[in-house]
Parts: sequence; C-alpha cells; structure tokens
Amino acid sequence: MSDAQKKALRDYRMRLQRKGLARVEVQVPKGDVALLRDLAKALSDPAQAEQVRAALKARKSIYSGMSFKEFLASAPLESIDLTRDKDTGRDIDL
Repeated sequence: MSDAQKKALRDYRMRLQRKGLARVEVQVPKGDVALLRDLAKALSDPAQAEQVRAALKARKSIYSGMSFKEFLASAPLESIDLTRDKDTGRDIDL
C-alpha cells in the first residue's frame, strides 16, 4: 500500500471516529450475511435505530447474568428429539 493510500485510509477512519462510528468486523455463516447487513442498515437509520436497539436489548437481557448451564437449562427443547440409538460399536475378531 502506498503512502498516499495509507494516509487516505487513516484520514477516512479519523472522520468516522469523529462522527462517533466504529469499524466492526465479524465472521458469520454465509446465510447470515444479509441479515447482519440489514441489521446494520437499520441501526444506521435514525427512524428505525431506537426500535431496533430496544428489541435487541430486550432479547439480550433475557439471558444476561446467566451461566452457560442456566442458559442451556432455559432453552426450549420441546421440539428437539434428544434420544439416541444405542451404539454397541463394531464387531472385532481377535
């Protein structure tokens, strides 16, 4: 990267910082990319931002303060089949 490119990038990031914005990089499954982009777009729109933040905070607060064990215990498991076939292994001739 040339010095001019580095300076341009530094200046751009400083402008974002002055606006109160932060750059975030996340890794998500491909199927969730569009969802996260839509969420970021909604958070940047002043008309939708408060409503989206409130919904996210409400959803997050349900599980805050729980240990992982408590979180798993509170998960809705009614529709999940947790039974397994007994696997006795494979036959081995000795």
